[in-house]
Amino acid sequence: ELYSGLMDEVRVWSIVRAPADIQKDMFHRTEGMETGLMAYWTFDDSQNGGRCKDMSDNGNDATLGDGIAERMPSRVLSDAPVAVSSGDGG
Repeated sequence: ELYSGLMDEVRVWSIVRAPADIQKDMFHRTEGMETGLMAYWTFDDSQNGGRCKDMSDNGNDATLGDGIAERMPSRVLSDAPVAVSSGDGG
């Protein structure tokens, strides 16, 4: 089944993250090179064919809607309070 909800961004980690670390980082964009970050899609790019760039620098680009026009997700502006991380943990 295809996902049929709203999603602002997705991060995939190869490590277990403590709940406190998740809460600390949830309103900040990552740098993209954090230890254990395997894939990071912000869905802010709009490439042809539903391609979504992996911002983790690991090259795990995704194809949304299987690349089929009828399955392409609608893009909406995000109102999530997100800021670029300063790299100092804050």
